[in-house]
Amino acid sequence: MQLVEQAPAAARRVRTPLLVAAGVLVVVVALVLVPWLAADPGRQPAPRRPSFPRTVGGWSSTASSVRRAPLGAAIALVGYGDSGQLVIGADGTDYRSVLGGHVFTGRTDGEGLLSPDGRSVAVGGIDDVLRLVRLGDGSVRSYRIHGARRVRALAFAPDGTRIVCAVTAAGSGPDSVVLLDPKAGTSVPLATGTARGAAFSPDGGSIAVQVGGDIQVAHSSGVLAGRLPDIGGTLAGPHAWSPDGRWLALAGADGRSVHFASTDPGSGDTPPAPPGDQHARFVGWADARTLLVTDGGALLRQPLAHTGTVRRIGTVPAGATLDDVAVALIDSRHLAVTGAAADYGPPPAWWLRTVVGGVALLVAILCAVGALWYRRRRGAGGTSLRAMPA
Repeated sequence: MQLVEQAPAAARRVRTPLLVAAGVLVVVVALVLVPWLAADPGRQPAPRRPSFPRTVGGWSSTASSVRRAPLGAAIALVGYGDSGQLVIGADGTDYRSVLGGHVFTGRTDGEGLLSPDGRSVAVGGIDDVLRLVRLGDGSVRSYRIHGARRVRALAFAPDGTRIVCAVTAAGSGPDSVVLLDPKAGTSVPLATGTARGAAFSPDGGSIAVQVGGDIQVAHSSGVLAGRLPDIGGTLAGPHAWSPDGRWLALAGADGRSVHFASTDPGSGDTPPAPPGDQHARFVGWADARTLLVTDGGALLRQPLAHTGTVRRIGTVPAGATLDDVAVALIDSRHLAVTGAAADYGPPPAWWLRTVVGGVALLVAILCAVGALWYRRRRGAGGTSLRAMPA
């Protein structure tokens, strides 16, 4: 009988490429799954009953964008310092990033303004463009303002059809305030100078614009209607004009200490007494006799002249600010308060790509290591011998 050397088994020659192929397959499947998981769910309707969270959620860098997971409508816009802004859905539980997932992120100033009905956010830019983000489907429309170097949204009209913008001029030209009509694609000059604030009258026919200490009141056509002399304060945001048209809410130098001025100084009307707490920050009007203010992190409904009971709506966490609210929703008598946990939506595509890609890479490496170990183990066993007939 003769002993001869036998070549390795066929399985040994086949398993190694199979394991490597399996690892490559995992990577390919992962790359296919990421776009599927990040698919746009399409237009979302607004909830029937608006709600505000009992406790506003904190910042999340993995919050989904409205482009990927639309809201329908938002009840508030919350700022988290240098981290950015999130909109809170009208259901009080959904949180979304306005800018995340949009190609213009690097050209915006990161500050948004919420429309009264909560269905759009106007985002200023460090260029000559104002972007309008529709929360119902995440779409973005851009509007260019000639001669601008920077554009900032100051106030929405009550019906959401027009936007007052502060314009920083390019070159040596003066700064200005313009009224933008997105649907018509036109802009009307309102004032010259650096704006400190603006607010529409309840009917949308007049606009108060503060440039320096004085407040100019213009018609929506751009024609100047009058001036209010230096009244010792700054317009307290886009919702400063009271629903009955009689008062303008003003803030101190630090944005607090709310007080009031008459829109018709010649009427002799005495403005309401300011709130007793001088640390309150004005947010808007719930109605002609009730303010919305934040104080010590709490959002409150505070009656004028201390004639009623202060009602707490919700709480904003430390380090966050309530930048804007959808006044048509939050002043509703049907507003509910929800204690449901914050829902930041499906993770953004970059997060999914990182996690799924990392897992796929790990599987591929393990397959390669397993193949190498199997090959060395088989090689260490030596060649096999088989008896052959002489």
